[in-house]
Amino acid sequence: MKKVFYILSFVFLVNGAFAQNKSLLHINNEGQSVQDRILLPTEYVRPPFPETSFQYFLRNLPMKNAGAKVRKFDGFRKSYECYVAVVELDFSMKYNRIHGEHLVQLLRSEYLYKQQKYDMILFHYDDNRSISFEEYGEGYRFVWQDSIYVKQKIAAENYSSETWSLYMSDLYDASSTIGLYADTKTTDFGEVSVGDVFIQTEYNGAPGHTVMVMDMAVHPVTGERLVLLGQGFNPTQDFHILDNPFDEDISPWYRVEEDAFYFTTSQWNFRKKHCRRFVINANSDSFSPSSEEVTEE
Repeated sequence: MKKVFYILSFVFLVNGAFAQNKSLLHINNEGQSVQDRILLPTEYVRPPFPETSFQYFLRNLPMKNAGAKVRKFDGFRKSYECYVAVVELDFSMKYNRIHGEHLVQLLRSEYLYKQQKYDMILFHYDDNRSISFEEYGEGYRFVWQDSIYVKQKIAAENYSSETWSLYMSDLYDASSTIGLYADTKTTDFGEVSVGDVFIQTEYNGAPGHTVMVMDMAVHPVTGERLVLLGQGFNPTQDFHILDNPFDEDISPWYRVEEDAFYFTTSQWNFRKKHCRRFVINANSDSFSPSSEEVTEE
């Protein structure tokens, strides 16, 4: 009996090691950006995006060194290792108030801030209020007056990075997946692209969750799309690139299967209807609330 147990144990260990090796097939430990760290499956190509685009920004985010572990706000490691790499972000996780959706807001806002598109840095709070960073930089804040919030100019004009950080801090305190949902609209799952998000909102006390499409690959013959997903989590955790334990031949990429009802990641189960696109087009030259179209070169 002991002999059978040892043989089975050996088989499980070998299979586990084989699966782990397969999941690392598309990882370049020397890569310093998302697109350099995560390699393409055979025959797939990355569609090009303009160097000034939000999509290019996400694809070229810096990465922590290979083997880096996801840390929570308290410094302890994430217990469930559902990821292959950790993104290098410049923000503080000292307090348990920044959740996964806030890191999505942070990435989008950082891109727009660097592009000086201050009017397009515009997010909803959960109570449906919204204030752009352009207004915030002009000195406007929400003030409680006569049982409602009103915008009043109470600060000096200032568009510095410190003011931007304060703007984001206010956003974290007043928004959740509910606010982020209001910033986005439903998009066709089959047309999902870089910069799109999957959002399941909080409901009746149940937690919500958000993942962002960080990169994509396309098969030049079949047209099949693969996506690369990034997330934070609750409690506050480093932003990390998810692995794909369900399809290790292409992990960490995920197939966009239009016939599937669910879209399951290594840590969450979404429906196709949760696929959403930001209403404001981050790539436009001026404020454009009408449609968020992802323009590929």
